[in-house]
Amino acid sequence: MIDPQPLAIDFYCADAHIAYDERRLDEHGVGGGITTRIRLAHALAARGHRVQAWVNCVQPGWQGGVHYRHFSEASALRADVVLYGSSGQPYSLHSANALPVQARLRGLLAFGQPMPAGCQPANYDYIYTASNFMRSCVTQMWGAAARQIFSCPRGVVPQFYAAPVPERDPFRLAYSGHPEKGLAAALAVLQLLRAVDARFHLQVFGGHALWGQPEAPQPAQAGVHYCGVLGQRALARALQGCGFALALQTRQEPFGMAVLEAQRAGCVVIGSAVGAFPEIVSAGVDGFLLPGAPAAAVAAAAEIILELLQQPQRLQAVRTAAQCAALPWDMVAAAYAQHWAWALRGAIPPAGGPLCAQCSAPLQEFASGLHCVRCGAYTRGGAAPAAATRSALQPAMQAVSA
Repeated sequence: MIDPQPLAIDFYCADAHIAYDERRLDEHGVGGGITTRIRLAHALAARGHRVQAWVNCVQPGWQGGVHYRHFSEASALRADVVLYGSSGQPYSLHSANALPVQARLRGLLAFGQPMPAGCQPANYDYIYTASNFMRSCVTQMWGAAARQIFSCPRGVVPQFYAAPVPERDPFRLAYSGHPEKGLAAALAVLQLLRAVDARFHLQVFGGHALWGQPEAPQPAQAGVHYCGVLGQRALARALQGCGFALALQTRQEPFGMAVLEAQRAGCVVIGSAVGAFPEIVSAGVDGFLLPGAPAAAVAAAAEIILELLQQPQRLQAVRTAAQCAALPWDMVAAAYAQHWAWALRGAIPPAGGPLCAQCSAPLQEFASGLHCVRCGAYTRGGAAPAAATRSALQPAMQAVSA
């Protein structure tokens, strides 16, 4: 779909730990920060916007409607909307601060709880977060004004999950992400399950390279296969062959792309109730969240898996709901474009609609859901997400009843 008022949009990020573009995501895989920048840039370009990405690109030039330019070549930024961000080394906005800018709206994509070096929240019209959890971090830890925040979840690429779908092995577990997050807990769950049934096995996707670090040896254990960092297209297919995804960790994720991708692939996610995970997983509906430290949740996670395998109808219902939880990147891009159009028209609060449950201010509906114009709170709801969910759910439910 083409947006009625195309904008000139510049992304700027001076992180230099990984060279990337859209092909790198598809073929080799990267972390959530780079994924967000590139998928959003390409989704906006597909909607008719003129998009430039000033990043540590593999090679300057056009790719998929996005003009890639190396950040070191930028002498000034001129666009309707300029989006800054940093999610890796050096995790700094100092080089961005030194550039002359002409823009109708300046935005900052916030990726981690610590504030990037050189960040001054007052310099931005809006700060974009992927969750209400991250929204709270930005207001409480960064000192940003609540009215500056626009929270919108990340998305997935629907084509990666299209038919033909690989056969799913219900005894195959998945762990996806950096090993430091929760690999030890996943290995412990596997050990308990294999004591009951040796058919259980674990596929580990990702590695230290996701953060631009050298790979390190991983512990050998029966039933464990280390797959390394896969391209996102191949990862989607591999996850479709898994029955469950484990995300037991203490790290409070600002979002959780690995969880979202596992859900869309039809994995039943069993994770920790930390950070933004409760906003992604509806506990008991499209996955399960466990309280407490990962070590204390290991036995409970194994028990849930064993119980679900004895309840195939419930297992399929949870799996089907999980596949419908994620928004496509096109809808995420539509929400951003709608927000910019609204902001550039004067950010006039809507009248006569629903009110925010947290601050009683008006809620503005965009493609992704309902957004509070005062405190920035996001609610997954409204006509557009509901219609998308019904559309995605229909073929899945037909498959269940067939």
